[in-house]
Amino acid sequence: MNGVEFQSIQTAKSGSISQINGSAYTLELNNVATTTDYLFSDRPERIVESVSTTDFVGNWIAGQNSFSADEPNDALIVENTQTGNL
Repeated sequence: MNGVEFQSIQTAKSGSISQINGSAYTLELNNVATTTDYLFSDRPERIVESVSTTDFVGNWIAGQNSFSADEPNDALIVENTQTGNL
């Protein structure tokens, strides 16, 4: 799987965003799902897996391409639980 790049999706019931400085923020997730449903890659491999969130987080600092060496890109999707709409 050399050269394969993976994306991941984590689900949480709630969270908060805090500003660190003028251009940086942190996202804290609460009540995170027990699995990180994800590990999917683009063509040609099309690999799809799921891993425990504990193992996923435990590997954040492992390897030369770790999140501590190269922070991940992200997207935030918020569901309005009052109406069920996104």
